[in-house]
Amino acid sequence: MPKRLFISSLYFAFNLTGFFPSCLFGDWIPYSSSLPVGAQCVVYVRDLHPTQFSVGIWEIDQRAKKVTAKSGKKLLKYLEEHVGKVVVGPNGDPYIIDRHHLACVMLRTGASPTILATVEANFKSTTIDSFWKEMIARKWVYLYNNQGKGPLDPRQLPKKIKDLEDDPFRSLAWAVREQGGYHESEKPFAEFSWANFFRTKLQNDNPNANMEQLIKEALKICHLPEANRLPGYFPILSK
Repeated sequence: MPKRLFISSLYFAFNLTGFFPSCLFGDWIPYSSSLPVGAQCVVYVRDLHPTQFSVGIWEIDQRAKKVTAKSGKKLLKYLEEHVGKVVVGPNGDPYIIDRHHLACVMLRTGASPTILATVEANFKSTTIDSFWKEMIARKWVYLYNNQGKGPLDPRQLPKKIKDLEDDPFRSLAWAVREQGGYHESEKPFAEFSWANFFRTKLQNDNPNANMEQLIKEALKICHLPEANRLPGYFPILSK
């Protein structure tokens, strides 16, 4: 069965029955604690454990507007183009290490109860203490809260995607990147680095309500020399 047709079949099965079909074929398989590294799986958003404290709600709202306009094949294509990353944690629970915002968008819109993900590691047999030490060493967990304070104890992390807090400056960092203020970077948690920079430079009592103005201000300061150590930074070259 072609991969696209297989995923399409999965999508309709999820929405009609609320559970995985008993027999599945193709590259994408249901998440399970026995999956090896590199496995491509379909995982329920409701089962995901976050590895960060916050997301940008304003960003989620903007992305949700685009997702709600998609259905069927277009939504499936979107999910295929935005594959998440998970690790199998102690007791077999799935921990998401990339695409927290995507999971939030799916949860908020109800567009899909699941996301597609690749398994990056399987720590099912490790202790919880060893698990978090390994996660920290690999930079797969961000232990700062929605005000940039930390590092905090990983046991304080939200248990579910729905429990993630809002960091308006994380939304601002995303918006500035989308408008070309800095380059996309492979460095872990790059947007949070920019969020903390903007947090110290721009004061606003209601950032979400004044996001458009904050974006204009942030675009003016993101090329300052003092930001040159931030991931994706580039200066404005004089003509």
